[in-house]
Amino acid sequence: MRGSEEKNSFSASALMVAPSGKELTLLLELAKMGNIGRILERAVFLEQLDSQYLPFAQRLCQLAESFEEKKLRKFIEEHIQHIR
Repeated sequence: MRGSEEKNSFSASALMVAPSGKELTLLLELAKMGNIGRILERAVFLEQLDSQYLPFAQRLCQLAESFEEKKLRKFIEEHIQHIR
């Protein structure tokens, strides 16, 4: 069952429009440092930058606000892999 949950989670995140690789790299560095405040600031910035980033930014906020650091890093890393 867990495999299907991960697949569904991945499918949902794959449909999101992610910001640039530079932004994703910054977000990953912030996540590795545990800098939740700056991650939330960047999420607000992305929401204001372009409405296409809204689902990505909302998920970013959700993970950051619940202090799910491992899931947060994985979420960002998945998007980085899609741009490579």
